[in-house]
Amino acid sequence: MSSTGSINNSTYEFEDYVLRPSERLLLRNGNPVPLKAKVFETLLSLVSNHGRVLSKEDLMKLIWSDRYVEESNLSQYIFILRRILGEHPQDHRFIVTIPGHGYRFVAKVNEVHETSNGTGHAGSAFDQKSRVKSIAILPISFLDPGRQDEFLGVALADTLITQLSNNKSISVRSTAAVLRYTGSGKDPILIGQETKVDSIMSGTMYKVRDNIVLNLQLTNVASQETIWANRFEIKASDFLELQSEIAADVADALAIELEKPDEPAGHKMPKSQELYQKYLKGRFLWEKRTEAGLLEGLSCAQEIAKAEPDFALAHVGIADSYLLLGEYLYLSPEESFPFAREAAETALTLEPRLAEGHASLAEYYHYYEKDWAKAEESYERANRLNPNYASARHWYAWSLMCFGRFDEALEQIEAAQQIDPSSMVLSTSRGLPFYFKREYAKAIRQFEMVLEIDPQLTYARYYLASALVHAGDAHSAIREFEMLVEDDPLQQAIAHLGFSYAEAGKFDAANGCLRDLDEMEQSRYISPYTRAIVHCGLGEIDEALAMLEQGLYEKAPWLVWLRIDPFLTRLYGEPRFERLLEKLGLQ
Repeated sequence: MSSTGSINNSTYEFEDYVLRPSERLLLRNGNPVPLKAKVFETLLSLVSNHGRVLSKEDLMKLIWSDRYVEESNLSQYIFILRRILGEHPQDHRFIVTIPGHGYRFVAKVNEVHETSNGTGHAGSAFDQKSRVKSIAILPISFLDPGRQDEFLGVALADTLITQLSNNKSISVRSTAAVLRYTGSGKDPILIGQETKVDSIMSGTMYKVRDNIVLNLQLTNVASQETIWANRFEIKASDFLELQSEIAADVADALAIELEKPDEPAGHKMPKSQELYQKYLKGRFLWEKRTEAGLLEGLSCAQEIAKAEPDFALAHVGIADSYLLLGEYLYLSPEESFPFAREAAETALTLEPRLAEGHASLAEYYHYYEKDWAKAEESYERANRLNPNYASARHWYAWSLMCFGRFDEALEQIEAAQQIDPSSMVLSTSRGLPFYFKREYAKAIRQFEMVLEIDPQLTYARYYLASALVHAGDAHSAIREFEMLVEDDPLQQAIAHLGFSYAEAGKFDAANGCLRDLDEMEQSRYISPYTRAIVHCGLGEIDEALAMLEQGLYEKAPWLVWLRIDPFLTRLYGEPRFERLLEKLGLQ
């Protein structure tokens, strides 16, 4: 982020204007435009960071340094600048407000750097290439209305990511980091800023009879200037061969060499392009974490494994689907975890050094067998085999928290965020070590920050509500949990709502939540752990302990939280509870 306080020898040209920082001067068609000092600094901050979204906090730091000022001052200066630049309402061709984020200067800017002899030069394309150290390759948008091959663009992005990742001179965001943007329609520059990269590749594809037409461009995120662009047209049957040609073109545009792939274990793709797309679709659905998404993702993975049984990652897809269906309480432990183990072991038989397979096996040992030593060994092996597999680090962090190893857990979460910086799930998880340490104020700040960016993220709202009730604000927690239950009546949300009702003295409503769980059990699995939470809220200690003992018998996955779960604090010190901890090896 460019600072207004440092010496700036550049000149910025945009439309009819020239901005000269060294002279504190703005010219319009060669004529000086009078500006107050802070208005000038506001303009300079925006223009020198053109193309980037600057938060209000960042702008205020640039303009006022460490002084405290009201946000209304900044809003007033933005209003003055828009008036001076001749902007009209709804016609912001210079300064755009990004709701919930800040401001972005969007006009095309030509930056001229002053040399020692007083002359200037604009940055060349080669300069841009040499400055690019990181790239995100977005799924290519398919324009055909039928979109029979909607994941063809994801397949292309995945192949390019794999090929470019072999060059160690440039950091390439993983497929998992960009998959969430499929079909989002979001501004690529904004995505580039969210994923913290220097350059971003985007494009469109469509079919013309038997041919596929691709329009691709590589853009510098900071300057919004095009580094490279090209159009490809090829027969649909030759699409796989085209991918290597595109990768070579992009590598040339970035002034890097394509290196020979290391053939990472398990990353051999299916021979069929249709199955490859289905695999990527399955991972996309799996990332949604909904019951419908997980079940459809499972179906995709099973179909691929049946067609190509030696494709190891298809078996990982089966394992991970079953794991999350069990961990999220969509299926009973016996309906999910044994099938996850079988699929993970099949994957590792095919590819013994497959990091994804070891991470899946670790989850099985952790949540079902409660074999802590085997689980940790498998998590650590997965991280050694592939340090850039964000899911393995995230899962390991959860395991570490179960034993109160919160600092180590936070290190794993931060490492995962380096791999996938735009993940709001990981941003939410940053608050979890504080939540489980009972540092609720810090946890609440983190969860609220995430919700300011993504108000629809139920994962963050769930933990915000949980932190609120334990921080003593049961009424706010009830409001949040009621929103969650209304949107999707999951058993865990109903249980936590029941606990919150009891905390607020609404005992009839809390008992009503228990009745809701009884009714739900007529058609689906209900974990005894969730019932134990409501009984704890009601102060029914014997009933809560009986439910947890039942959970031990059926290998309930949530028993891993027994030692740290704030909802079970009332059970601490109870002899039956201590025996449960001892049997689980959590004492």
